[in-house]
Parts: sequence; structure tokens; C-alpha cells
Amino acid sequence: MTKDPSRKKPKRRPVVESQEAIDHAALMAVLLENKLSNNAQGWFELPWRSGWNAAGLCLAISDRTTKFNLDDVAISTALRGWILMRASGGLIYERAESMRLLAKNASLSMALRCLQLEIASSSGGGHVYNDLLKILFQDLEESQYHFEGLVLDARCRDAIGVAVQLQNDENDRFRRAFKIAWSGGLYHAAYAIGPLSKRKI
Repeated sequence: MTKDPSRKKPKRRPVVESQEAIDHAALMAVLLENKLSNNAQGWFELPWRSGWNAAGLCLAISDRTTKFNLDDVAISTALRGWILMRASGGLIYERAESMRLLAKNASLSMALRCLQLEIASSSGGGHVYNDLLKILFQDLEESQYHFEGLVLDARCRDAIGVAVQLQNDENDRFRRAFKIAWSGGLYHAAYAIGPLSKRKI
């Protein structure tokens, strides 16, 4: 059966974006205009919430860069325990200072310094850790992007309180959101998710 050429197809109604979609697009455009650089200068712009996480990042970098040295191995083991237990107090501060004098690895020395700043509550609102990390990343022999995954994980722990690796649990949607924002240079948006311990899931 041939089609009647006089019959026209009904015109489709134009798709009208919702105001919410328009607002979200406008917001995203502004956020993207203000994204930070995907390098050490951008990664270490926002202050840290906890020196333990900054120390943990330095320790993780040390694990990748330390050449076998008995002193550094012993220091690394002690430091890992302190970070895990959130050990504090004057005695730990003094022991960390003694270890800093023995440490051969710059990342390990920096981790101990971050721990001391955390214990002494003298991190300048979390900014001093960034000053130290920028220096560390300038002096690393490897490309800074060799450690990008470690930075992502440490910052995720610092911002929302869990590792970035998906665990197939109720926190995965927050991990994904953090990773998307952080990987896009939207570091302020990533930190705006906030600690999961304060959120009712």
C-alpha cells in the first residue's frame, strides 16, 4: 500500500530542558572554569583535614622510593604503627625527631615531620602539610604522576574518611563521586562531599 503524499507526519514537540537541568549545566560550567591544575600545585592547594593522612601519603611514597636501609625500614615500621593508632604525645614527638635525624629517605623524613605537626597542632590549618609536600614533589626523582594514585587515595581518606578503592558497599557512590570530581580538577567539589562519618547513609 503506497503512502498518501498529502498526509504529513505530525511534528514532534521540541524537548524542553527542565530548569533543574539548565541550572546544573550552568553550575558545572562555572565549576569547570575554576578547576585547579592536575599536578602537585593543584593537588596540594586545599588544606588537609588531618595530618595523619598527609603523613600516610609521605609514607606511601617512601615505600615506593626507599632503597633498602635497615634504619629506614625500622623507622617506617614504627611510623606505620603510629599512624594506624593515631599515636600522640610528647614522647612520640621526640622519638619522631630522633628518627628524622636517622632517616635517609626524604619522603620518610617528611612523613615524620607531618606527624610532628599533627601532634603539636601547628599545621596552619592544614596548609603547612601542603608546603612540605610541594617541596617533596619538586625533589622527587620520579615523575610526580608516578604517585598520582597515592595522592588520590590519601586525599579521599582525608576528605571523606575512606579509601578510594571501591568496596562494593554503601560508600561506593561517595567514592565514585569523589574520584570523578578530583580527577576532573574539581578539588573543592570533591572535598565538599564531606566526611562520611558525619553523614546518615
